[in-house]
Amino acid sequence: MQNHSGIINISPQRAGGVGKFNLSVQSWYYDNLLRSSWHCHCGFCEIVVCCHGSARNEDERGMTMLAPGDVLFFAPDSIHRYVDIRSFRYYNLLCLPDIFPFLGGGVKSLARFYQDFFSDETSAVRRYLSPENLPKAIEILEEMRGEYSSWRDDREGGLFAGFCKIFTFFKRYSTAERFDVDSSAYQIGRVVQYMERNASNGVSVRDAAQFAGMSESNFRHHFQKLIGVSPMEYLLKQRLHLAVLALLSGASVSEAALAGGFADVSYFCRIFKQRFQKTPLKVRQEFFNGTCDPDDYLN
Repeated sequence: MQNHSGIINISPQRAGGVGKFNLSVQSWYYDNLLRSSWHCHCGFCEIVVCCHGSARNEDERGMTMLAPGDVLFFAPDSIHRYVDIRSFRYYNLLCLPDIFPFLGGGVKSLARFYQDFFSDETSAVRRYLSPENLPKAIEILEEMRGEYSSWRDDREGGLFAGFCKIFTFFKRYSTAERFDVDSSAYQIGRVVQYMERNASNGVSVRDAAQFAGMSESNFRHHFQKLIGVSPMEYLLKQRLHLAVLALLSGASVSEAALAGGFADVSYFCRIFKQRFQKTPLKVRQEFFNGTCDPDDYLN
């Protein structure tokens, strides 16, 4: 047991937790720092998702290097700090361990999450996300952070739903194998959420590049590398998805075009037919006649 002087004891109340499980999610950034303070999250669990830069985590068993894609699971009352910090950006999620029996309505595989990932009381259990999955995790975390920072009456429910989603994501996609993750994963993860929220508002690839703080050519390169399709193709897919949802809800073709952010109805119809080999009106008719599967157009 190391002798730590000046440990900062962080209670659930001090951490600003929400609801009966004291849920919180925050994003942190440290530029260049020799070391942070020793701290202990008293009585509740911490999950750290590393997004950018590097640092070393120091705990009871020594120091380990952190890099983008690393996920650390700290058991209640564990003590740690960060050292050798270089442009380090990460999310941390805090919750009381009482939450785990409730995840997924008591599904055993999720209830075992606590036993699997918070088993060590003196050192963080480490898992890793692939270059493809880190941006997806960041998108979920940004949604959760929006819920956490809002003052809506129902934010506790929204935050709990987010925790269920991210825990399921970690259980499903985190691995014991470390990956070489692109340093732009944080920006791309945030911009994916931005594109999805603004697809119907006519957002362009240039707008998305500016939101990411990257040149357009650099943005296109990193987006393709991490997401697997071009940003233009991703935006088009999101717009068609919104348009199809509108059609299946009874909207006219022109209303569906508007819902998908298409200013030109003729262009919308042409792109729609190229993608689905049917006109928007035909798909709408088949749906209401019960002769088409919505999943064929929504996946």
